[in-house]
Amino acid sequence: MSLIVNRQLREEEACISLLNNNHYYHHRSLLNEGPSTNSGYFGRHRANFQIPKSHFIPKYGSTPSTSSATHFGEKFNVGRILQETSPYVWALIGMGLCIGLSVTGAAWGIFITDSALLDGAHAIYGVILTIIYSAKLSDVPADQLYTTSNLFIGHAIFWGGLTVGVCNLLCGLSVGVTGSSAALADAQIPELFVKVLVVEIFGSVLGLIVGLLTTGKAADFR
Repeated sequence: MSLIVNRQLREEEACISLLNNNHYYHHRSLLNEGPSTNSGYFGRHRANFQIPKSHFIPKYGSTPSTSSATHFGEKFNVGRILQETSPYVWALIGMGLCIGLSVTGAAWGIFITDSALLDGAHAIYGVILTIIYSAKLSDVPADQLYTTSNLFIGHAIFWGGLTVGVCNLLCGLSVGVTGSSAALADAQIPELFVKVLVVEIFGSVLGLIVGLLTTGKAADFR
């Protein structure tokens, strides 16, 4: 039974490969509306095998039925995505996450505590790292883009920006607890305000350090 199924799949893939190399309507008339001859591949297999109309693929462009027609839609190759995605895409996404999550965390912390002093540093860290990352971007020819060095730079900026953004976001969300503690401590002993403030921003400083270490060995795009 498995041999029959495999044979049918091979026949179907061979037909689909021919359809991709020729025009859709030409093969539609040949397969479903053409003369009933026994010559050629289609004539020999026409009686035993019919290709569903949903498996016809136009020559130009892709359609939603491409994955179902080729039987490779369930295969998700992570390594191929990491290698074939442009390094510029990874770098720009990392920069966007860095400044976006940092500003979101700072805005949420200001909304909770009504104090820009406690959360303004979170957004500043994201802006500083984004400027540092943007300095590594440069114009590279297409035939020299997918090198080991450029791929490393793109992924380093992505993960560094993601780390900084997530740390600043979580630090901004948790500022309510440390902010209330800082307010109570300042009411009792004013000298404790600076010490509690250092504890509050320590989480975002860790993200800043990790972000700098991640891209420390990454050179510019070249």
